[in-house]
Amino acid sequence: VQEVEASMRATSWLSRQQSCRAIQDLTAILGPALQPHAFRLARLLLLALPGRLWEGKELALQAIIAICAKAP
Repeated sequence: VQEVEASMRATSWLSRQQSCRAIQDLTAILGPALQPHAFRLARLLLLALPGRLWEGKELALQAIIAICAKAP
């Protein structure tokens, strides 16, 4: 989870896209077991939404949806 956080804070759009996909994958694989990290990851994704547009930003919304659905 720490590596995903660091990658999500990167200035590279590609790194952010990969982080969003990784969060979606983690959520799909771990499901409710991700619960201890769900709030932290959701907050990280929400912080990525305001401001400049970057290619793949919609992946952050998809990752938030995945977290809410699998690890409420």
